[in-house]
Amino acid sequence: MELPILLQAVTCVCTAALGIFVLTKNPRNRINQTLFLACVFLSSWNVCGILMEYQVQNGINPILISRASMMFISLLYPTFIYFSWVFPFQEDNPRYKRMFLFFNFVALVSVFLSLKGFYINQIEIVDRIAIRRFSPWIYYFLISSITSVGAGFYNLLSKYINTKIAIYKNQLKYVFIGLATGFFVALLFSLFLPIMGYNKFFFVGETGALLFVGFTAYSIIKHRLMDIEIIIKKGIIYSLLISGAVGVYALLAITLGQYLNFVTGYGVLLANVLSALAIVLGYKPLETIIENATDRFFFKGKFDHYKTLKNLSREITSIIDINRLLLLIISAITGTMRVSKVSVCLMDDKGRWEEAKLEDENVDLDEVKMDEVLLNYISEVKEAVSFDDIKHKLETQKLTATIKTNLSHIINLMEDMRIVLFVPLIGKKGIIGILSLGEKLSEDMYSLQDLELLSILANQTATAIENARLHQQLERAERLAALGKLASGLAHEIRNPLTSIKAFFQILNSDEDEEDKREIAEIASQEIVRIEGLLDNLLCFARPRPPEYSLIDIREVLDETLAIIKPESTSENIRIVKNYSDSVPMIHADEKQLKQVFMNLMFNALQAMPDGGELGIDLFHDKEKDIVKIKLADSGCGIDKKHLSKLFDPFFTTKAQGTGLGLSICQRIIESHNGRIAIESEKNKGTQVHITLPAGQPAVAQKLF
Repeated sequence: MELPILLQAVTCVCTAALGIFVLTKNPRNRINQTLFLACVFLSSWNVCGILMEYQVQNGINPILISRASMMFISLLYPTFIYFSWVFPFQEDNPRYKRMFLFFNFVALVSVFLSLKGFYINQIEIVDRIAIRRFSPWIYYFLISSITSVGAGFYNLLSKYINTKIAIYKNQLKYVFIGLATGFFVALLFSLFLPIMGYNKFFFVGETGALLFVGFTAYSIIKHRLMDIEIIIKKGIIYSLLISGAVGVYALLAITLGQYLNFVTGYGVLLANVLSALAIVLGYKPLETIIENATDRFFFKGKFDHYKTLKNLSREITSIIDINRLLLLIISAITGTMRVSKVSVCLMDDKGRWEEAKLEDENVDLDEVKMDEVLLNYISEVKEAVSFDDIKHKLETQKLTATIKTNLSHIINLMEDMRIVLFVPLIGKKGIIGILSLGEKLSEDMYSLQDLELLSILANQTATAIENARLHQQLERAERLAALGKLASGLAHEIRNPLTSIKAFFQILNSDEDEEDKREIAEIASQEIVRIEGLLDNLLCFARPRPPEYSLIDIREVLDETLAIIKPESTSENIRIVKNYSDSVPMIHADEKQLKQVFMNLMFNALQAMPDGGELGIDLFHDKEKDIVKIKLADSGCGIDKKHLSKLFDPFFTTKAQGTGLGLSICQRIIESHNGRIAIESEKNKGTQVHITLPAGQPAVAQKLF
């Protein structure tokens, strides 16, 4: 089969198939009916083209078929005008009706002129190519074609400018592209070139119809369309990619062919194999280079937010703080997509909906009301719900009265809140939140790519929220367990002193001599002091005072603490060994709190060496990490390994008279300074306490663990 006939046959079949497909989607819709009628006329035009080529190849003059071809094109005038009237929505303006009637008359005149042979005087066959001889009437045909397309384009452009519904705007963009490409190809190859005497590529013009039908059918069937700029971008990328690949292949094949032919005698074969291999290996890197260049020069900044949000989706899964998570999401969306407003509503454990309150004065969330009808609808569809989608559904689908009422209610609600898109946060147990977005500042619609990206981001956010809530539940369980342990320890610590006090009051009414009463009274007094100290430590542990930062010299704090314990260390025959580095900087810390920590740790060390020993204190600055390290090492009795993991637990102690709160308070203080405390010990081999504190400002200091 000859190429012209094959190409026109494929175009004819595809056009007819698209028309039938669109009609079957909604047979009663006027838009679908109109496109189907246009496909009938275009397919008939293609059939005429096939018959003309067949007759030319067999030496038969195709004058009659040529006239029929012009007739079918003429019938497209009122069809396109009517299409511009009803697509994507029908206007009530009487201007459209007058225009439709006018072009019906123009079409009838053109059909008459076509069938009577006024357009084409004769056709000559030269070297199996049809040479058309046009009459001056062809200019009526040309003017009618351009005028009808121009009038239809004007109608569509007016709708594009005036409509506020983003879906309609995007549908019209696709029709404009199909119209421009299809009309250009048809006029160039089927009219302008033949008028100038070039008839060899006449058959190519009929493929223009397929371009128009293809873009238009897609815009009708798929109301949520791919961003048109994505299509343009991909077209540029693959055009350049194919051109580059062909150019590289040709260059390598010619260059290598000449060299290898001289060396081996098999230059052509080897050159083609090596060139093909080079194209296979270099295809992907070349595609990446061209894509980056296309984004940079043609779509600068347009696709940056896709990359930003994709990177964000990988980060959020590791965040366990809900406030920080939502702040990150909202800041990223408003900053990259340029959205006018963003809000998040979350469902709590009891099924109640609450708007997220962010602890950041720089982020102001507009109030969004979660309506029962809206929530039920989102829960039912379980996907992004946009204002345009609901509006389109109300205008194009047959719905029950209840559904219409509910959708109209949602439309009014979204208009009141100035929200155009709801994206559900779907977790393992269903919807746990809703992300509400306002219009883009650019007034562009949310494209298919935007919705896919936001849906992925929403699902990962839902997972991160569930993980954060699970972490909070675990922390709450740990706190309750610690509270139970605290209560148990407190009861145990208070019970013993109370026993002594109770005994004292019983003896007061007995016949015991005064000496025994004084002895028991002294014990009771000591026990009261012990309870008082226990309660002081407990309050310090339960309600720690926040650090009051000032610039201090850690060496002076250590020396002042050593001065306090010096009498006891001297009496116990304990030697103090100091090893301070000269490069230790001043740090921002609470001097009183650190002195409390050092005093507690030093007294613990003294009590661990009842027979004397050595207490070493090391101090130095880790410049690489910018932290100050303190080590207190004693040569005392040490701690059993089984007790090491419990040392910082409240009320755990290995001392007969200890409360078990000292080390817990030390840990709280060090951690409030963004530091770390750790203990190493071995039975009968002494104990080492390691403390690390940030050397930088407390506001910017990083946690060290």
